[in-house]
Amino acid sequence: MSWKSLVTAGLLCVLAAPVMAAPSLSAVGGGTQANTSGLLDPNGNWVFQVRAAQSFTDPTGTPPGNPMAVELGFQQASVRPGSAAGSIVANATNNNTAVFDTNNPGRPIFGWEALTGGVCAGTANSCPEGVQTDLARNQVFAALGSALITNTNPQNMLRIEVARPATNAAGSLSTTTLTLAGAYNASGTSVAPPSVGTPGGTRARIAALASTSADATNYHYQGAVTLNAKAGDTNLDGTISFGDYSTLLGNYNAAGTKQWYQGDFNGDGTVSFGDYSMLLGNYNTTPYSVITGGFNLVAPPGAGSGSGLGGSASVPEPASVALIGLAVVGGLGMARRKRA
Repeated sequence: MSWKSLVTAGLLCVLAAPVMAAPSLSAVGGGTQANTSGLLDPNGNWVFQVRAAQSFTDPTGTPPGNPMAVELGFQQASVRPGSAAGSIVANATNNNTAVFDTNNPGRPIFGWEALTGGVCAGTANSCPEGVQTDLARNQVFAALGSALITNTNPQNMLRIEVARPATNAAGSLSTTTLTLAGAYNASGTSVAPPSVGTPGGTRARIAALASTSADATNYHYQGAVTLNAKAGDTNLDGTISFGDYSTLLGNYNAAGTKQWYQGDFNGDGTVSFGDYSMLLGNYNTTPYSVITGGFNLVAPPGAGSGSGLGGSASVPEPASVALIGLAVVGGLGMARRKRA
């Protein structure tokens, strides 16, 4: 039996609702290129790693732990001083299918999402599921459910890759910003996207489940994370020093296409005098912040115990109602049996 089919049974137990702390949502560098502070991949592109964490672990389930569901949208924008703006989303994937192991139905956020057949809680309409991207609009949609999470450590969820940093001006930052989007407004009500590609609301949502009570609680988030790069900082540690200078010299006028971490700061594929001049202009200047911003909890009216089940016309998305049933049949061991 699918765990999503346990909704009706779960609704019988909504009155037993303990207070839960909010899960966390964050983004960090997720690149694999050596000596770039975990921010770039071997192709020189930025990599955002989006993470979520449960706020508690309930040891009473069988097995212990708590699942969550996420319904998130992301928009990417960049500024390249001295050149055309517009680095693009190159790729977005669920890179932790062992934990975020379910494609859940969620509310459309941008209006272009494919409706994949799952039914939104509280409506008869089909809804988008899983990870979807619109590369032309630099947007990512994600509606995922997790397996049991037995600790509060952040769980990697999405890997979002965008085009490499580049700048043509010493002293200027190349910035790439990942902004959180959602289907909900400040009152916690879901709203339809006004036009294709424009978010319907300002807030994204995570639904958390307390295994001891079948209580699904919804939490709203908004914010943005920006990755900054200053010409000369080959390893992206926030300073331009002799190590960066040595890296550039080792690649100066060398054959083959070069990347930022090799000294190509203007994105033309070569390490030349222009790159050298930008490095010298920034050499030993004041350190800068490579990562800024974050995703913040913004509690809608009625947030807290049981808020996912009513109040202010709030719909228990994403997959919140489906999650409710998990706690009432044979413990939370049913959480993984989602595709029976």
